[in-house]
Amino acid sequence: MLAASTSRECARIIIRMAEVVGSAAGLRKDQLPLMAVVNTTSPLNNDPGELDAFFEYLRPGVPIMIAPEVQAGATAPATIAGALVQATAEFLALACVAQLVNPGNPLVYGTVSSVFDMKKMMLPYGAPEADLFSIATAQIARYYGIPSRGTGGSSDANAIGTQTGVESLMSNLSCLLAGVTYVNHSGG
Repeated sequence: MLAASTSRECARIIIRMAEVVGSAAGLRKDQLPLMAVVNTTSPLNNDPGELDAFFEYLRPGVPIMIAPEVQAGATAPATIAGALVQATAEFLALACVAQLVNPGNPLVYGTVSSVFDMKKMMLPYGAPEADLFSIATAQIARYYGIPSRGTGGSSDANAIGTQTGVESLMSNLSCLLAGVTYVNHSGG
């Protein structure tokens, strides 16, 4: 079960639901079938409601996936290297807070990043640069000794066809070859 919420009250409800499901499955309280997602608001910012939920999830030790969504050329430096530095700083800031609040709390370093397409005013997830972000994030996560999250199965095609298949294949393949622990959006 994966949850992203933007308020303390929502987080409490989701945790309670996971406790009910976990107890029905015979799981201990520290084995909740739940992982929370926190996306930073680049550059270097966090939504107050999402931070409230973040702290609520830390209380029972729910694993937290911290996934900055930097947009190279818009909310981050235009270069991939510069955007990765910013994404890693955003991840490390929340990771430090998590470990201060609940030492040893499980964390996952994720990415939802790509280069910003200024012509179309959108963040293309099917772009090769998005795959490079997933590969680099996996390497950085390995350096810190924690699991990683990448984006797979992504395409920016307007219709199902060759472009969809190639982009989806390449994003899944790049995550697989990079050793990404958790590939998000990869089904279908």
